Amino acid sequence: MDFDSLSKEDDAAFVKEVSKLPDVGSRTGEMLLIRVLKRPDVIRDKGFAILRGMRMVYRVSEVTPEFFAKKRALYSPYATMTSIYFWAISSKVND
Repeated sequence: MDFDSLSKEDDAAFVKEVSKLPDVGSRTGEMLLIRVLKRPDVIRDKGFAILRGMRMVYRVSEVTPEFFAKKRALYSPYATMTSIYFWAISSKVND
C-alpha cells in the first residue's frame, strides 16, 4: 500500500483503503486521519464516546442518523475539534 499517495486521498477513500488491511477497521482509519494526517473535519458517527457526548450536550436520549447529520453539518470544517470536545464531555461522571 502506497501511504504517500493514499494520504492525498479524501477522508472516505483513505478510510476505505486502509480498512482493507488485516485487523484495520474504519475507526483505525479515522484515528489515522485525525492523529497522523491532522485532518480537520473528521467525526465518527459510530463512536460511542462521541454519541454519548452529543446526548449529554443536546440533552437527547438518542442520536439518530438524521440528528447526527444535521449537527455534523454545523461542525464542518472543524469536526475533528468537535470530536475531541465530545470525547472529553463523555468522560464526565454525570450523564
